[in-house]
Amino acid sequence: MGRGEYQAYLEPWWTPASDTDEVGVPYHLGEASSERGVEYDYEPVSDGEVIDVGDVEIEAHHTPGHTSEMINYLVDCELLLTGDTLFVDSVGRTELQFGEDDASRGAELLYDSLHETILDLPDDTTILPGHLTVTSDGRYENGSPGEPLEAQLGNLRDELDFLGLDREAFVERLTEDAPEKPPNYETVIGINIGKETVDDEGEATELELGPNNCAA
Repeated sequence: MGRGEYQAYLEPWWTPASDTDEVGVPYHLGEASSERGVEYDYEPVSDGEVIDVGDVEIEAHHTPGHTSEMINYLVDCELLLTGDTLFVDSVGRTELQFGEDDASRGAELLYDSLHETILDLPDDTTILPGHLTVTSDGRYENGSPGEPLEAQLGNLRDELDFLGLDREAFVERLTEDAPEKPPNYETVIGINIGKETVDDEGEATELELGPNNCAA
């Protein structure tokens, strides 16, 4: 993905605490979220823990790299919700949380998450990432609004060059020329951990679009 492109940001902007009160279900985050200063109530999920939702089985996998607390969710051993760990055309940036000085540490964590967790899954696992690619002039590159964005893990294993790099080359690739941090990144983080709120839907939509460039 070129530097002139970005990822549409799909994480929810509403306050989780109020939403869970409304629907009467617990809000789950990875247990490492305690290190990020989250200010609302949630139930921590540990690596390998299984949550049953009706007849659906969801297994949590701790996949640090893009962020330290990142969790991927394996649904019924068939679908993997990868968030910002693995996209259909790239992998997650690692310097946004870790900073440029420690981006290599984040890249090492991401390499391990990819090769010791995700790539151990069967090739027919369906990958469902948290973003689709939108160009700087507003064109959707690899998906359309309202349609699932997905890929088979086996196809990504063969086609995505990031996944074929050795550890040293992977770390160098992720850290050598990182783009500028999005100007609203700190605001988005503040909202996600409960320190800030957004009441206007238009402002929330603006926050979720182009400037949130989370792909390497």
